[in-house]
Amino acid sequence: MRIAVISPRRWRSATLVPWTLAVVAAGLLATSGAMWWGQQQDIDPSAVAVARRQAINFFTIDYRDLDASTDRVLSLSTGKFKEDYARQRDRIANSATERELVVSAVVADKATALEYQSESRAQVLVGVDAKSRTGGGAQDKAEQLNRYRVRVLLEKVDGQWLTSEITKVGW
Repeated sequence: MRIAVISPRRWRSATLVPWTLAVVAAGLLATSGAMWWGQQQDIDPSAVAVARRQAINFFTIDYRDLDASTDRVLSLSTGKFKEDYARQRDRIANSATERELVVSAVVADKATALEYQSESRAQVLVGVDAKSRTGGGAQDKAEQLNRYRVRVLLEKVDGQWLTSEITKVGW
């Protein structure tokens, strides 16, 4: 039987490659973990809270108090979305008053999902259930339930999250 003898020089080069690969892999794992942890720490939960509040505001309207209904939406809005909503305010009011429309919206506890967030922008999916009735508060009027799935885009303006867009993404 022949026993192979490895010279110290050859032994070092044979073990150097696996050890180098192990150190590089450990470094990559540590760096990836640190980056993931840093991203988790940067998430601002107030973005999701504002998206939730704005979705409720957007789908809630009461013909008996239209200024309050539309002011709530405008107070959490910015940019073109705010301009467009303000421009449509009279049309919304006329339509709601004519139909005596009352819509109340709710967002279930687990009906929001943060899709993206950076320091100045966020994107949140929100599921909204809106009960509506027309013809005033008459008890014999049937309520209609509509379910909306929307994407709320937010921008941070002077330290506050504001809505820059609401887009329907599903039923």
